[in-house]
Amino acid sequence: MATLPFELSRVQVWRWGSLLLNSVLVSGTAIGLTALLRPPKPLLFTCSSAALLIAFVGPELTGIWMPERMIAPYAAFLVTLALLSQGHIRILPVVILLVCVLIHGYVTMPILTLAFLAWGCWRAWRKQADGAGLQPTGLY
Repeated sequence: MATLPFELSRVQVWRWGSLLLNSVLVSGTAIGLTALLRPPKPLLFTCSSAALLIAFVGPELTGIWMPERMIAPYAAFLVTLALLSQGHIRILPVVILLVCVLIHGYVTMPILTLAFLAWGCWRAWRKQADGAGLQPTGLY
């Protein structure tokens, strides 16, 4: 096993891990918002929405306190849930993965996620049944 040429404390490992996971989630949230809103300049919108999210919750993205660590996953959950409710049924595995991460992370998350997940699935099912279901663009 490869070793690092320097020592990292447990807190530093937690911070780096939290930063890495939250970076992926913020990027996914920005890409999801772009797919949801379909702006005229998608790259500019994606970068600016990610920068805006980082500006609002910047210090919390590296936090190791559990409520701070749930901000980026919950933002990603809300955006993917909005995509699901618009009929983007192929995003359902991502929504379920985010629900699993959130429920595993904090005790009140089943209350804050499961009802929304059921609503999003119902809306996606209604969109598919009405023939108005959309395929996600730019997500796969």
